[in-house]
Amino acid sequence: MKVIKRDGRIIEFNKERIVNAILLAMERTEKGVNKDLANKISNNILNLNKDNISVEEIQDIVENKLMSSSRKDVAKEYITYRNQRKRERMKKTELYKIGQDIIDVKDLDMLHENANLNGESYSGKQSKFGSEYAKWYAMNFIVPIKAKNAVKNNYLHIHDLDHYAVGNHNCTFIPFGKLLKKGFSTGNGSVRHPNSIETAMQLVAIIFQSQQNCQFGGVAANMIDYDLAPYVDISFKKHFKRILREYNKFTNSNLETPENKDIYLNNENLKKDYKLIYDEAYKETKNSTHQGAESLIHNLNTMNSRSGKMIAV
Repeated sequence: MKVIKRDGRIIEFNKERIVNAILLAMERTEKGVNKDLANKISNNILNLNKDNISVEEIQDIVENKLMSSSRKDVAKEYITYRNQRKRERMKKTELYKIGQDIIDVKDLDMLHENANLNGESYSGKQSKFGSEYAKWYAMNFIVPIKAKNAVKNNYLHIHDLDHYAVGNHNCTFIPFGKLLKKGFSTGNGSVRHPNSIETAMQLVAIIFQSQQNCQFGGVAANMIDYDLAPYVDISFKKHFKRILREYNKFTNSNLETPENKDIYLNNENLKKDYKLIYDEAYKETKNSTHQGAESLIHNLNTMNSRSGKMIAV
């Protein structure tokens, strides 16, 4: 009978190796050694009349035979030792080293590989475990041999290798104009169209946060100034109408409110006919935009997604 080793090698069956392993387990018990039982179990395996048998199969049989005998104390020691050996073998594997490097923050290049992810944070480390296993899986079972060798020899770099297996999408530009105009849902609630530049900028931060939690890559805005411009105009209209009402009230004037379509920034007629009101509304709008921008930058620069990804401006 041949024995198939864990590394694939095939060797001759050696009864004495099984006997010795059982005797070692017996020596760690209070009842001591029973050579007859050890030989009996070894002979049972030899008498299976199989051409080939794996190491794992042999150990399973030994465990079962010991558990069905009167020496369950030996079975306990045998199983404990087997698990210890398994643990030691695992510590020599590539996957174990990857995990240990993440926990101990040993490989800074690996932790900082993704600029969108803080690999030293709790959530970042948690994500890294999945990310590094996914890379290992892709390299060993999916990536073609030629490409794998090219990566190992530094001729090729596979971007976002950790998502190669599942084919997920990566970095995207967010259509803020569309989302702000029509409103959107975060999954937990719906958000309507904003009616000021301050609210619009607050919603931009919420959209960034929500999108980061839905994908693995970075998210960005490619025309945020254009997307937010309509809400500067909305704020100007609100400030203009309010200031006009206050002006009429405190000066006992009766200036008519212009049509809504005529109230907009850089309207020369509005500047001329409503100079004081226009100037004050312009100043208020500028302050509102400034406050909204400061709030947006503060929110983004102090925000992390639950997966440890960083959002920055």
